[in-house]
Amino acid sequence: MIKAVQMSDIHLGFQYNRLPAELAEIRRQELMQTFRNGLKFAQTQQVDFLLLPWGYF
Repeated sequence: MIKAVQMSDIHLGFQYNRLPAELAEIRRQELMQTFRNGLKFAQTQQVDFLLLPWGYF
């Protein structure tokens, strides 16, 4: 059986220009930690594929 994990809408690198600089930095750190948690999950589940769809509109 093939196992896959998909993570989307992770917004890494997003600037959050409408937030005060301090809050924007906190948000970027939160999103990076969420991304790392997803990677750890994929690793512990020994998935065959990690899908990171990218869309830019």
